Amino acid sequence: MIDLSFARAHRPKVINDKWLRFGDLLINSTGNGTLGRAAQVWFQPHNLTVDSHVTIVRPATESMIFYIGLWGTQHEKEIESLHIGSTGQTELPRDRVKALELLLPDKETLDCFNALIAPMAAAIVSNQEENNRLASIRDELLPKLMSGKIDVSAIQL
Repeated sequence: MIDLSFARAHRPKVINDKWLRFGDLLINSTGNGTLGRAAQVWFQPHNLTVDSHVTIVRPATESMIFYIGLWGTQHEKEIESLHIGSTGQTELPRDRVKALELLLPDKETLDCFNALIAPMAAAIVSNQEENNRLASIRDELLPKLMSGKIDVSAIQL
């Protein structure tokens, strides 16, 4: 999953291919222990980009989004094995990611796959949004409950 809580605001002067789109597969391209980790953008990003430590793999067609995303997250070890450099200084060159080959399904198989995966992805996104909303409510209410600003002693359960 992509955790935007650590993201920093940034306004590049030029819009380029690094602006994230729904379906982009993001691969961490540096660092021991995290190089090769992959996650897919399953939300509509607004003014989000990545730095040079993240490789964007953008499916060529909309029908390939979930296939490419699942492939990437299931092949992290293979992707990690493409690194160069020594301990502490490892990196994943983009040309090695571009050189990866994967078997593409025929249209009928891909359509069946998408029919199964798309609703699951939508449910995951919906659950994430609900979790974020509930966490926000918790974070707002808990300090008020603990400080006594909100009194719940008279509530009958």
